[in-house]
Amino acid sequence: MTIEEINQIAQQPVEDFLKNLNTHKNGLYEKTAQELLKIYGLNRVHYLKIDILSIIKKNFYNFFNILLLLATIASLIINGVEAEAVLIFTFFSISLTISVYQDYKVNKLTQKLLRYLKTFALVKRNNEWKKIDSFYLVPGDYIKVVNGDVLPADIRILKSENALIDESIITGESDFIFKTPENQINDSLNKSTLPSNIALMGTSLVKGSIEGIVFATGKKTYFGSLIKKTVDIEKTTAFEKTMSDLGKKITYGAFIAIATLFIANILGINQLNFNELLIFSIALLIAALPELLPSMTVLSLTIASIILSKKGLIVKRLSAIEDLGRIEILCTDKTGTVTTNALKFVNLITTNRKKFLKFFLIDIYFNDEIEPYQKAILDALNIGLINEVANYHSYKLIQDIAFDPLKRIKIIKVKYKNQILEIIKGAPEEIIKICFSKYNQQTTIKHKAKWEKIFYQEDAKGLRTLALAVNKQLIGIASFEDPLKKSALRAIAMAKKFNVDIKIITGDSPQVAKKTALELGIINDKDKVIIEEDINNLDDETFENIVFHHKVFARIKPESKFRIIQTLQKKKFVGFLGEGINDIMALKIANVSLVVENASDIAKQEADIILKDKDLTSIVKGIYYGRKSIQNIAKYIKHTLVGNLGNVFALSILSNFINFTPLTPVQILLTNAITDIPIISFANDKVKTTEIKKSISNYKIGFFIFIIILSFITMLANITAYLIVKDQDIAVIRTFIFMTTTILGIILCFTVRTKDWFIKDKPSRLFVITILASIILTFVIVYLSPFRDIFQFTPLGKDLIKKMFIIVLVCLGLMEITKQIFYRKFPRNA
Repeated sequence: MTIEEINQIAQQPVEDFLKNLNTHKNGLYEKTAQELLKIYGLNRVHYLKIDILSIIKKNFYNFFNILLLLATIASLIINGVEAEAVLIFTFFSISLTISVYQDYKVNKLTQKLLRYLKTFALVKRNNEWKKIDSFYLVPGDYIKVVNGDVLPADIRILKSENALIDESIITGESDFIFKTPENQINDSLNKSTLPSNIALMGTSLVKGSIEGIVFATGKKTYFGSLIKKTVDIEKTTAFEKTMSDLGKKITYGAFIAIATLFIANILGINQLNFNELLIFSIALLIAALPELLPSMTVLSLTIASIILSKKGLIVKRLSAIEDLGRIEILCTDKTGTVTTNALKFVNLITTNRKKFLKFFLIDIYFNDEIEPYQKAILDALNIGLINEVANYHSYKLIQDIAFDPLKRIKIIKVKYKNQILEIIKGAPEEIIKICFSKYNQQTTIKHKAKWEKIFYQEDAKGLRTLALAVNKQLIGIASFEDPLKKSALRAIAMAKKFNVDIKIITGDSPQVAKKTALELGIINDKDKVIIEEDINNLDDETFENIVFHHKVFARIKPESKFRIIQTLQKKKFVGFLGEGINDIMALKIANVSLVVENASDIAKQEADIILKDKDLTSIVKGIYYGRKSIQNIAKYIKHTLVGNLGNVFALSILSNFINFTPLTPVQILLTNAITDIPIISFANDKVKTTEIKKSISNYKIGFFIFIIILSFITMLANITAYLIVKDQDIAVIRTFIFMTTTILGIILCFTVRTKDWFIKDKPSRLFVITILASIILTFVIVYLSPFRDIFQFTPLGKDLIKKMFIIVLVCLGLMEITKQIFYRKFPRNA
């Protein structure tokens, strides 16, 4: 579908448009729709289809992978097909294979989980409204879309009610567009490039409602033609930025170090052969880099993603797991998150009980849905639906205006005999204003005061209230209780344990919000609940002070919700849980946006993580696994940098004082490969709760100081190893340095895997197995043919092996002491 074709459809007379689609304003018959479905196919665009080539391409163009590939090519050019080139290419292949496989695996998981998140459409079939899976819409269907919904297909609008649409996904313009059944494309007030009587798939209805005829579905829609351009745009996360910055810093540092070595050797007394020096420098560069960092990251995130999926969290982007772990403040609604939203009816104050119940339940008949408030009354009063709605067939629905989150009311207009009835349900204070907006009689003033008193009495008890008016005559107020979830107190305790500050932002009244917060232990009785009027028109400094020092916000408008999140993010990492259309602005800006499965389509579109169950416990557990992933990735980074940089420093220094390379290039790459074997166990290693009590501030100056100090200890170990055997044959020197470097690099895992003394933190069985396997492999390569000959080693005597283990154990002790001092000084570093 092109813009030109859309404009043609917009300009057609309605009769011609309907005739071309062989449909009418009452929609299609079910049988006709089924026949059309066979012709047009399911209404979906295949952007969830997994493209293995795209996954390979995405992982191939990784900084470290490109560097490995360039090093392989350089090695081939200089030395031909030798062991160095083969080993470097092996690193490249392993890194790419692991990343691609895990990326594919998590995409399959996400694809599978998202299938459960169906979107529905309200369609008129056989002259009756019914809700169907939007996949089964066909051209010619007559559908209705209400605020909060994403358009399920391209439609020509035939009816609209104060309809505002967000077309940014199509046009890139952020202004909301007013939609009408008339084509007002040339209207100077309409900033859209699309006709005003057209609504396209993928756009979002942010206000009002529209009805119209579907003229394109699936790939035939305009969105279907643009899908590759729109859904492939990914949000750059804090974690991705951190990894990118870290990779650049390490690489620049390694380049400078190797360049210095290269120049020093050229200018030095003990000059090496140029080709030998070049290959040696390339090997040192590869050894200095955490080349498997992308693979380790994807592996750790995939494991966390699988665990979280089992706990009801659907992760739309893998890096959101790390961002989840960084959350310091979690802003959440109250209803359904910490409360059950299984409302219990408490009281009904009304002038006419029968009339109240009749009109309070009327929309069940028209919409075939039962709201929580309605269910509470039906359950509590044991009302049989048949008895209550028996005479609703006499009523005709004229207009159904969805709940307006700003006005906090819902309006239904019906016709009964020759009379139009306007039924308004919503917040009592708003309906009282509507019903008593104009008065000049003393009795009217008394009635207003009477209802206000009733509302304030019920509200003061912390009850949720709902008022009903018919033709601006207040009929009554019903009050409900929303009990705490059994899991809520446990979730709050867990959040406190992880130093996650919970803030409640709700549309409920201050008293209801305070009652819930008191029961949860978030605030005490003296704490103030902030309402919209408290923060309106405040300067930034005052607003920031209020936002950071208060925990409960009630009757908050979308704009203020957005400002609260934006302000908190100036100093903290913020997660936000929302579900409605009034949450969209906050969801867009939050560091981590979370919504529930039954949230509005727009909200789910903006979210990073979707919760199958609206439960605070799931989110707090997600924060735990996010922090665990950060810690495990940090373990690999510490391990590879400490071991590799220490080796690079030592070998660079030694190469300037002796007339041969302390290790051959292939021996350097071999020790790098062997010491990377234990990283497999890091991906899902145990992490003590004490180590993730706070959000981890990764890779600050303290972190690099820690790396440099431990690298210095590793460097001293290598230099000491050389000094012990400096008078022996080159083969013995290289073998002894190789053994010391490799065994120390393996044992180093015990130090970096925990912030505690390593003997106090019992490792997993997999960890122990990989450590032992790496040590055994080292001895096999050094002592057994043909490996010994291939890598130019010579067996060492018992005396040298003993000295080697002494060096390793002394270094391990020094590192443990250094670690304890460091983490007392910088506890929040990874």
